[in-house]
Amino acid sequence: MDWAGSYSYNVAGGALEVTVNYCSADFDLILYTAAGSYVQYILGTASCPEEDQLSGLSDGSYFLVVDLYDNPFSTLNTGQPMPITLTLNQEHFPDTGTTIVHDGYTTDSSGGLQAIATLDVVGGYNYTITPL
Repeated sequence: MDWAGSYSYNVAGGALEVTVNYCSADFDLILYTAAGSYVQYILGTASCPEEDQLSGLSDGSYFLVVDLYDNPFSTLNTGQPMPITLTLNQEHFPDTGTTIVHDGYTTDSSGGLQAIATLDVVGGYNYTITPL
């Protein structure tokens, strides 16, 4: 999951340009059951981008949920979009890569959870990701 990017704006009557690097925000990815019960953090560090592997899930349906854990820009009132790109690949299955771009957060967002995809597990190893 990646949210790298930036934007610049002027302060002090245009005398000073400030650049905001989105990687200063902290997004996490959490797995929930289709019934809404917490399962586990998938990506839960302050790194940007974050990367991990997901395996060993029981058959069933799940939600992939993004959590804006910390947004140091929320008081700036600039309203700039902070898109998140989630790239998923299933090992040993060619052409199963999925990229989801989620644009539900802005620099004004104070936090919160947003579901971005469903995950269906069949046979213990076949993972199907469907963007919401």
